[in-house]
Amino acid sequence: MTGQGRDDVHPPGRRRLRSAVRPDDAGDGVLLKTLIDVAEVELEGHEAFPSGRFTNWVRFVKVDLECEGVIERCGRRSPQRLRLTTEPY
Repeated sequence: MTGQGRDDVHPPGRRRLRSAVRPDDAGDGVLLKTLIDVAEVELEGHEAFPSGRFTNWVRFVKVDLECEGVIERCGRRSPQRLRLTTEPY
């Protein structure tokens, strides 16, 4: 590892995905589907994603960010929504 931070461990776009969950969502959060759509637009044609499919990658990064305490789920109902936490772990 180069020591430049956790974003080096993941494919490019992890920071963009994290920034797509905004603190101004008034507690309602952002739809998981919206995050997948953002990844498809922002990372289209990237060499790390030759198939152009981002659903699993977004879900893996989402779980990683939840474990780090950066984002949290809003409620228990579908469709799944996410928001930034006030204080990461």
